[in-house]
Amino acid sequence: HRSGGQRDGDVLTAGDWREQVLFGSGAKPELAPKTTELLRQLLPTAVRLCEAGAGEVVFSRMSPGTKVATHCAPTNLRLTAHLGLVVPAEDDGKCEIRVGPTWRRWSEGKVLVFDDSFEHEVVNATQAQRVVLLIRFI
Repeated sequence: HRSGGQRDGDVLTAGDWREQVLFGSGAKPELAPKTTELLRQLLPTAVRLCEAGAGEVVFSRMSPGTKVATHCAPTNLRLTAHLGLVVPAEDDGKCEIRVGPTWRRWSEGKVLVFDDSFEHEVVNATQAQRVVLLIRFI
């Protein structure tokens, strides 16, 4: 689903999942100059860690009808944060992430933080896209 950064495209079981790396392996910060400048101002330590190879910041977009199968990171040395940017309305259907036994829903402007070494999966069973700013950090 992307050409740079961590490869987990083999877990896509339905739909379309696209990611654009802003900081980290395969980064293209020039594609979102205002966002990358804002991140440099607000999260300078996270950006430096990404540039040193210890994290990444990614736009992650899931099309309607997308399912990402159960998977987990190879280590628990990092955390993952999702900032909801575009989130389908709750009455449009299920658009959630399961981490361990718990299903959680994104909200626009809110952050979900989780340890992605726990088994997790994602589903967007709505007719709208879901976009988050994903930040992996140590």
